[in-house]
Amino acid sequence: MEYVNSETPFIWYTYFVRNPNRMETMMRRRIGCVLLLLSLLCLPLSAWAAQINEFSATSYAVHPGAWVELGWRCLGSTDHTVGTNFDTGGAPSGGRDVYPLVTTVYTLTAVDSAGETVSQSLTVHVDGTPPVPALAIYEDWTSGLIRSDRWQGGEGFGGQEARREIGLDPFGNFKLKLRFRREGSTGSDVGNGSSDMFLNVTRPTTVTEIEADFRVKTLSMNTCAANNAGSITRARPARLLLARFNDGASSGAGDATGDFRAGVQEQRNGSTADPEGVLQVAGSISRCSNAACSATTTPVISVLPTTVSVGETHNLKLIWDSPNNQFLFDLDNSGTPTALPYNPASNVKPAAVPFVDIDVFHSTANCTAGAVTIDSTTVVGTVRTDASAVIP
Repeated sequence: MEYVNSETPFIWYTYFVRNPNRMETMMRRRIGCVLLLLSLLCLPLSAWAAQINEFSATSYAVHPGAWVELGWRCLGSTDHTVGTNFDTGGAPSGGRDVYPLVTTVYTLTAVDSAGETVSQSLTVHVDGTPPVPALAIYEDWTSGLIRSDRWQGGEGFGGQEARREIGLDPFGNFKLKLRFRREGSTGSDVGNGSSDMFLNVTRPTTVTEIEADFRVKTLSMNTCAANNAGSITRARPARLLLARFNDGASSGAGDATGDFRAGVQEQRNGSTADPEGVLQVAGSISRCSNAACSATTTPVISVLPTTVSVGETHNLKLIWDSPNNQFLFDLDNSGTPTALPYNPASNVKPAAVPFVDIDVFHSTANCTAGAVTIDSTTVVGTVRTDASAVIP
């Protein structure tokens, strides 16, 4: 006889006479199987039920109509989900954009195959500012394309990496992603250089108002100790621009001399003492000094006291209020936009180079110690304009 086998209900004892190593291996395998069986039998009932592992919002306090992303992830035996005040589409994991006008409680319910449920709620608080009249949706990117009938794109000189692409965010929603990296010159410690990337609305003369939802996803920048005064190095990872009139200095079509341009942007200077990731919001009017508008003056500029941060979602709005000789800019539809007035005598004729765009624009100081670099990634959500500008 080579072995004797003795069994109990849970543990098998096997004695090998001729091969003690084999005896040890078999004992380990059988004991391991028993432990696995016991661990499965001892799992709590909750492990087999529907579970909500995550339910969150990108912002919990917003102005009326602001863009908020809801995201959820359910495991366990979740068969499907149901949303209250938003649509989950039944998906166990996913995301949804919402634009609450009043304080809203959003509830996620996970349902297992037996019909048992578990729920979790969150609240997005909306301040008491009355909602502003809604503009029409010009672009929501749901086609998965940058449509050539709606947009014309380009980039200026000096961008080492420029990418415009449509993709799915972590919640399964289509968004535009703008990646732009610029490096400065190392030939001197004086002056700077600038470049941008943009998407222009194809029919700019139909637009007097534009707003867009932005999230600056990443922003990195270094500075030059020998050349870092004021805004010599400035990142502008989210910007709206609008050019609609000229002061009469242009010689004709294509000569932008005398064109007036208004803008609103999120910005960060290399010289700032603000904590990392903090951005200012500023509006301005500039005048083109030459035909290519490579040189400008800025007669009007206004910086909001409110700051924003990298990773947050915000709405920027720009309005041309021609009857009152001013532009207006706003953050998160506050209901009290900031005025940028101009001299009525400046509006002599239509702009020689009219345009309306969404834009990323970086300026980097020249630095002999090494290239000053700004690198940003910006996610653009829904873009809204006057209804007359919308292209179906």
